[in-house]
Amino acid sequence: MNGAPRFAGFWLRALALLPDLLLLGLGVWLARLLAGQAFEEFLSRTVLDAKGETFARYGAVHALVRDLLGLGLPFVYFTLLEGLGGATLGKRLLGLRVRGPEGRPIGVFRAALRNLAKPLSFACCCGGVLLAAFSARKRALHDWIAGTVVVKKEPALRG
Repeated sequence: MNGAPRFAGFWLRALALLPDLLLLGLGVWLARLLAGQAFEEFLSRTVLDAKGETFARYGAVHALVRDLLGLGLPFVYFTLLEGLGGATLGKRLLGLRVRGPEGRPIGVFRAALRNLAKPLSFACCCGGVLLAAFSARKRALHDWIAGTVVVKKEPALRG
């Protein structure tokens, strides 16, 4: 980065989240659909006992798998893309990058910490997210916790 970093504000970050949510919504829906079909296939091959205990037991497993997909896929998506590449699809489209101290890439560990802290940012009417609108470095609560910032990528020099 040349000179002072240009921090990405609340609205730019919110706009960058939209493509990610669309992609994740489709991915989670598809993964849950496939898990449901696999579950139905499994149950069709399993003999249910008279009390329906087999269905109840595997129904709970199916619900757990659906919930894990709904939580796990977004966590993996954000953690890997921000940790390894510095940006999700939405951030890349808008020229944003997640950076750590001194403007360095954050790595997978810091990205995981940042994404584990996101529920805190969205709790209490998104108060932690709104910090990005009012703090000097445009940091949300999860950025404060992980020691990260979201910056605008420097445009390439044209010669």
